[in-house]
Amino acid sequence: MKARYEIKWTTNAERYFHLKAPNGEIIMYSESYKTLAGCENGIGSCREHAPYDRFYGRAASKGEKPFFHLKAANNRIIGQSELYETVQAREVGLAAVKRYAPQADVIDLTK
Repeated sequence: MKARYEIKWTTNAERYFHLKAPNGEIIMYSESYKTLAGCENGIGSCREHAPYDRFYGRAASKGEKPFFHLKAANNRIIGQSELYETVQAREVGLAAVKRYAPQADVIDLTK
């Protein structure tokens, strides 16, 4: 399988996307969008900003589990990772987003 964005429905009939690595693991997910065009714009922004480290924020949850988020140039969060057990695992996930996000296919599962 090739890396891909999957557009899906939320429970309140909005759309979101997640980015899957070639092994099928979800490596980042987005906020929800009211329209398909908004979701597609989010994917475009992800493709544009993902290769550059300066657009990533690294943090830890209240339980101290590390995660990252990807921001656009306007500082708005485009996507967020899962919670990782270690900082090293977070960095591996972040590197995967950098590698796969720019060229990943888009699969719209809302049609």
